[in-house]
Amino acid sequence: MERFEKATGSSGRGNQWFFPVDNTIGNRDPVLLEIKQVVQERVQKEKYVNEKVPFVWLDVLEKLQSGDKGSSITLEKVKEICKDCGLSDTAKEPLDGQVMAMLKRFNDLGQLMYHPDVKLRELVILDPASYLVAPASRIICDHEIHENEYLRKIY
Repeated sequence: MERFEKATGSSGRGNQWFFPVDNTIGNRDPVLLEIKQVVQERVQKEKYVNEKVPFVWLDVLEKLQSGDKGSSITLEKVKEICKDCGLSDTAKEPLDGQVMAMLKRFNDLGQLMYHPDVKLRELVILDPASYLVAPASRIICDHEIHENEYLRKIY
């Protein structure tokens, strides 16, 4: 990690190991601009940002993320969407191989969750956070204390 050399502390300018954000001024805080710039520079250096994927994969992802499909979908439904978007068997790779490569890439990027394990491979999680938050909150939260409107609706 690099030092943040433009920091302003109680004794004036100095180096700090964190970005001191002033939450009271929101987007006007110049430190937020610095954070955005540093993040942008770091992300641009990441290998996955510059890797090419078939354009049809992006079409499939858009279809998976749009509409009211819920938080999960079957692998068979994903394959149907892939076919509808134009993926098909090729001499180089069968459709199943292309679908698995696509799901692995989107899983690695956090766009969805897919695991090829025998017990899990037939399910694709479209919204990992929503899929996991409600069940986890049942275990973690004391709902007598942390009750809220959202949880009342889903339980």
